[in-house]
Amino acid sequence: MRELRYPPEPVTPALAGMSTADYVRLLHPMDSYGKVTIGRIDAREKAEFRTYQPSTAPFSAEVMLDESAYITLNRFNGPRSSKKVAELNALYLDLDVWRLQDNGISYPSGWAQKLATRLEQADLPQPSLLLATGRGLAAIWLIRPLPKAALARWSSAMKTLIQLFTGLGADSACSDCPRIFRLPGTVNLKARRVVEIIGGTGQRYDFEGFADRIYIAAGKPTRAELEARIKKASDRPAPPRNGGLSPRQRFALIEQDLLRLLEHWGGSVPEGHRNIWLHLMATCLTHTIPDGDLGTRVEEIARRATPGLPEGEIARLVRAAEARAQEASSSCPLLDGRLHYRGQTVATQLDISDDLARTLGLRQVYSDTERARRKAEKEKRRRQEVGAVTRKEYLDRNADSREKPWLAVGMSRATWYRKGKPRPVDAAGDEDSSDDEDDPSVRQVRVRYTGGTQAAGQGCELVSRPQAPIHPRRAQRPPRPASARRSRRSWWNMIEEGEAAAVTRCPPVGSRPGRR
Repeated sequence: MRELRYPPEPVTPALAGMSTADYVRLLHPMDSYGKVTIGRIDAREKAEFRTYQPSTAPFSAEVMLDESAYITLNRFNGPRSSKKVAELNALYLDLDVWRLQDNGISYPSGWAQKLATRLEQADLPQPSLLLATGRGLAAIWLIRPLPKAALARWSSAMKTLIQLFTGLGADSACSDCPRIFRLPGTVNLKARRVVEIIGGTGQRYDFEGFADRIYIAAGKPTRAELEARIKKASDRPAPPRNGGLSPRQRFALIEQDLLRLLEHWGGSVPEGHRNIWLHLMATCLTHTIPDGDLGTRVEEIARRATPGLPEGEIARLVRAAEARAQEASSSCPLLDGRLHYRGQTVATQLDISDDLARTLGLRQVYSDTERARRKAEKEKRRRQEVGAVTRKEYLDRNADSREKPWLAVGMSRATWYRKGKPRPVDAAGDEDSSDDEDDPSVRQVRVRYTGGTQAAGQGCELVSRPQAPIHPRRAQRPPRPASARRSRRSWWNMIEEGEAAAVTRCPPVGSRPGRR
């Protein structure tokens, strides 16, 4: 990082009484490159701006002392515009202190001292020129001229500098390079005050060192630190490719497919396909072998695989392939000068069917339909390896939604799942129903009315499931007398305890439990 030299005093007495012409000469030296824009705005807000050479700009500025006159701090190739920047000449702040609460701070000396204190705290140099513009301050840091190519870096430093001094009323809109500032000695018609130079060092600073100081004060990395991060990231090994083949790998496979086709054709390409086959082979070689061996390799393959092809045609194919190989190479087809053929394009040009591609085991030369089929098969195998089942097997295992077994036991779907998916009693199970009634491990959990008489035990079907464990307190509960009034819930308990004979009526299906 370049070191900055700070002046011993923030205000140079010689600058405080500087004339307008000397101010322009300090801002834009005589030997500067580019043009300066000077303009004025009258009381009717009518603006007039003209461009001047640095040699004539001081005299033009002197004739505008009785008006609101402005000058560009940077230089341009013609009228001021970001697209016509000739040299970047300064960093600057437009401090609208009139928008802030003054708290007894005098203008302009009090605000100038506050700015100097804030700069000292941020370890930044004092401005080269400090102007009292009538209602605010204009702080200008002259820098060694920068070319247009440094505009992005200049803009970044400008925005960071403005962020540092937002508390002093820094205008965030004052960050563009065509910005104009008031000329000292002219009149601010809004404030009815004369613009004057109240201080500054008169020095020019190195942009790189000044910008690093700005970034450090803002807690941002300097340019050297950013370059170190970029270098570290570039030295880091690239992550492995996640799927897909590189152009070199893909064309190596296409070359193998072309050789398999040549073997299928008996070692000689049939007429009608010789030219295109040799062209495709040469295209593959542009991706897989060095440029110097390309011509020799193509001629060798042509003598062996395409006998009878004219020498002039072979030479033309060789020259075209070598020209393509000399162009820029990239993994992106849009940026690569070499040809990039799809597998379907090669199959179409050589009339290769999908059946022939499967028979020969071609790995790249086949249609998009065959590609989709192979992809689907690969995905199917992958799913089977991780335990996926076919649709038929899944439906066989999960047939409850279609068969609706809850209807057979007279329940709703939610109740059936809540009861543990009970199944209806089949004919074979009716013979052993008496055994279930005597078995304490089986509990009668459902009575379904099936018609018939209303007498106890008639017209009711019992659906059984394994006995759930009984709470110890319930097992110790003394039996209630039969003459006691029973709720419907007690009626269900009687059914479970084998006392259905004492019940004279079956409750209606779906009735809510309650008092009889």
